Amino acid sequence: MCNVGKVRYSAKDLLAGGSNLNNSNNTFIEGRLIDIQCDQKRLGEIQRVLRTDYILRYLNKETAQKLLYGFTEDYPEAVELGKRWFDLNKLEHAKQNGYHIGKIIDEINQELS
Repeated sequence: MCNVGKVRYSAKDLLAGGSNLNNSNNTFIEGRLIDIQCDQKRLGEIQRVLRTDYILRYLNKETAQKLLYGFTEDYPEAVELGKRWFDLNKLEHAKQNGYHIGKIIDEINQELS
């Protein structure tokens, strides 16, 4: 992390992320004066919609609920939309019909607005 002064992210990752390092007692980060901030919240919301569907689709129910509970703190609307899309099987339908990712992102943007 030599000469890193600024780090930007779009979504917190409760499992492997480091977005809370600015608020920790991590002397390594404090000594380097690294500015860590969320820069594109909308990208994080879009990612959470997609991630919520993935988690519900591929993880067991108990693990999925634990993860989604944590994501809901910062992205409640996105998690709810992801759950709704999962129930409607929207992303699987989009995959089967070969929808371009841009169309999916545009639809997520419209529903989150």
